[in-house]
Amino acid sequence: MTIIVSTHAWRYAAPVLVALALVACGGGGSDTPVETTAASTSFPLAAALASYAKDTRTAPFTVSGTGAASGPAVAISGGGNISSSISAGTFEGVAAQVKTLTTTATLTAQGTSTPIATTSVVFYDANYLALGTSSASSYCVSSGSGGLPTSAKIGDTGVWYSSTCYSNSSKSVRTLTATSSYSIEPLTATTALLRVTQKSTPLTGVASSLDLTYTISTAGALSPRETPFTIAFAGITFSLVFKFS
Repeated sequence: MTIIVSTHAWRYAAPVLVALALVACGGGGSDTPVETTAASTSFPLAAALASYAKDTRTAPFTVSGTGAASGPAVAISGGGNISSSISAGTFEGVAAQVKTLTTTATLTAQGTSTPIATTSVVFYDANYLALGTSSASSYCVSSGSGGLPTSAKIGDTGVWYSSTCYSNSSKSVRTLTATSSYSIEPLTATTALLRVTQKSTPLTGVASSLDLTYTISTAGALSPRETPFTIAFAGITFSLVFKFS
């Protein structure tokens, strides 16, 4: 068997890959639409996302997909949990709600299992609008996070917030800019699909885009859906699906 993904590259890439995918809170179940959502149906968008941000329940997930540097792709599988806590703190000199997410997981490729433990932090204001994020390799400052309407209907779109990211909190090295936008799409009679599109433009390299999808109900319940995730890292192209139970 040709070794497509080297053990060294895999062990280096796996923790970063999981952190990149999960800090955005992607993944989740999906359902098949039974009825089309009426265009007049209203969804409490701002309240639903604030409630989701405050949720600190442990979230188990599975990962499946492939990774390849050249030649045939190698199967990747695994799973783990995300636990979180919220405390009071500051971000960029202002009061903030600090949500700490800890991911523990194991990913397996070519018989090599890699244990993963990563921590990332999301900062919110008192209304749980995004202020920024921080991890071992990234520090992002958000702006314009007041762009979510109180309610939204099918076909509504808009910019949620923009971010400028750096290699660390000193902000001496800028790495990329990013924009998160949203759209509301039909799903069932009482639910809609909330699509959050994250577009990232690095200072060097190729721009990328990632869609995270959620089911939102007329009562304001929000749940993540199954999310494909493709990224090139450490010489490997990963095509994975994250799914929360």
